[in-house]
Amino acid sequence: MPLFRTATSLNKNIEFNVSGDNERADRTIINVLSSALMHLLRNSVDHGIEKNEERGQKGNGKIDLDFSKEKDGLLITVSDDGKGLNRKKIEEKLRQIELLSDDDIKKLSDLQVYDFIFQPGFSTKSDVSETSGRGVGLDVVKKNISSLGGSISVVSDAGIGTKFFLRIPNIVSTEDCLVLSDLKTIYAFPTRSIQWIRTVAQVDFQKHSTIRSIVHEKNIIPVHNASDLFGNLAENVDDLEEKIILINMNEKAFALSYKGKLSYSEHVFDEPDPLVSKLPFVSGTTVDQDRNIIFRANLEKLFEINERAA
Repeated sequence: MPLFRTATSLNKNIEFNVSGDNERADRTIINVLSSALMHLLRNSVDHGIEKNEERGQKGNGKIDLDFSKEKDGLLITVSDDGKGLNRKKIEEKLRQIELLSDDDIKKLSDLQVYDFIFQPGFSTKSDVSETSGRGVGLDVVKKNISSLGGSISVVSDAGIGTKFFLRIPNIVSTEDCLVLSDLKTIYAFPTRSIQWIRTVAQVDFQKHSTIRSIVHEKNIIPVHNASDLFGNLAENVDDLEEKIILINMNEKAFALSYKGKLSYSEHVFDEPDPLVSKLPFVSGTTVDQDRNIIFRANLEKLFEINERAA
């Protein structure tokens, strides 16, 4: 991974954690965010985390990337437990480029001072490296986030670390989906969550109590019937072969048996209305070109079935 290669080249040991990465966003938003996030992460390694000999008992540097929903938008937090931003160095740079007077600088809060790192060409680093310093290129990050109608802000504590907050409003989810189209109520699953699809003959079933099960990564995974969870199958599917679908995400797995047609298509899902949201396994809704309502399956709720049975 480029992040770890960068850390190794700078003599820094890091731990990188991602949480909430099942949040969804339109593909255009993802394309813009990917470069912005990589820049922020590389800056955390280069300018935030100290070298191994400087950290002492703090141990490995920790960098966290967190995604969470904020109303109808997306909140992304990039944080590190490094040395934090240096207010004095930022003030020195402001004096050097004569952007503000000493009196004006003294009146600024820490947050107002830190916001200057998003100014074009602003950097407190005297040397230029492959990864550059915090501030070099952050004006481009801010410009790209602004193009989505979003905002970026930063907070920092000396010796504790730095957090960047990216807020993106009005996101929608464009997803490639596997659609179970022969259910009377049609459900879709993001293809990124599908581990494999096999016929019954291709699956080595285990006998776990009275339920068919499979073994996945040394874990026993019960096989659940799609029609039991999502409603009856449509008519005229008796001649179709039963398939087993293994869903796998964030180290959680769920196995589904389904006898019906499968199709692949791309959909934009909206938040379910209050009535639909009461259904146990729905996280989004859309309507296809034939005016069929399609529900996006709530994977977390499905995984909870196995957790309760464990």
